[in-house]
Amino acid sequence: MKVLNVIPSLEIKSGGPAQSTYLLTNELRKNHADVEIVTVDSLTDEVIGRDDYIHYIPENQKNYFSFLRSLDCFSPDLLHVQSLWHPIAHAGVVYASKKHTPYIVSTRGMLYPSALQVSCLKKRIAWNLYQKYDLNRAAVIHATCMQEMRYNREKGVKVPIAVIPNAIPIQGDALKSTYTGKKRVGFLGRFHPIKNLDILIKAWTLVDTKEWEFVLVGSGTKEYVSFLKSLATDLKVTNIRFAGFLHGEEKCQMLATFQYLVLPSQSENFGMVIPEALIQGVPVIASKGTPWEELNTHYCGWWVDNDVDTLASTIREALSISEEERIAMGKRGQQLVKDNYSVEVVADKMERLYEWILYAGEMPEFVYMK
Repeated sequence: MKVLNVIPSLEIKSGGPAQSTYLLTNELRKNHADVEIVTVDSLTDEVIGRDDYIHYIPENQKNYFSFLRSLDCFSPDLLHVQSLWHPIAHAGVVYASKKHTPYIVSTRGMLYPSALQVSCLKKRIAWNLYQKYDLNRAAVIHATCMQEMRYNREKGVKVPIAVIPNAIPIQGDALKSTYTGKKRVGFLGRFHPIKNLDILIKAWTLVDTKEWEFVLVGSGTKEYVSFLKSLATDLKVTNIRFAGFLHGEEKCQMLATFQYLVLPSQSENFGMVIPEALIQGVPVIASKGTPWEELNTHYCGWWVDNDVDTLASTIREALSISEEERIAMGKRGQQLVKDNYSVEVVADKMERLYEWILYAGEMPEFVYMK
């Protein structure tokens, strides 16, 4: 079984799709599956890895026609496209169709209503020209949660959909931080209006505690970062820190210093940072714009509305509980991730999906026909 992942970018700053594709491919290869990645190289930003199974196409060949030609040197049994809208993703589908090769498309939250509002005219044209056609010729569509599957169905996807979450690497228990300063509430992720960071900053002003520090980790456009810093200054927030973009070990070490993580997004397909925090024993406050109701049902955080008052009252509640209960919440969160989101569990599901597409047999329980 030879599987080829097609993804537009493996840049570190491109976030969840790149990270989860890389992690999953690594794990599948540990299980002796013949899985590789083809993507476009970057001359300006750092990429996640340069392993020998990753094939980088020169950046000057990232247009549709050049990338399509570059795929001719591969002969996979199955092609897995890790994006929508992008010319690279469409080239992967066209290549698979030309070679009569079955393919999967991971929609990556790109059919959420909020995602469709961005460059909506271009997406409407692309949808009618090729994207709907590409999806409905796939062997299977991959969604990371039930909510994403529902949005895919509402948009007109009729083929089978497999619901498999993103994978999280697990390396023992929570990291032991050497940080000895103020207790921290933190945000980690991309600085973008969809993340509701302005609402989060306003909510923090209502918490009214000087014993805690509010840390925002991430990056965005200069204009948006400047707007957030100006907002904090205007609201006279003194116990706030903008820590910049972190990744790898630095990101893990920072997460380990948080007592709580807050993710108040308007919309989130999966929210990789949530299980990344949970596996470190950090309880999470997440908005109902994320697919993380399990925070409530597993008592390892809060799944709440993302208005200013609700966020403020939830943060106050979190800060008021005992350290013993906070640690117990953290342990429940760790167990949730180990049982459902470890890279081993996710890789097993994805390998079963690949085998079902190629060799038939009993349909996996996580595949939905309609």
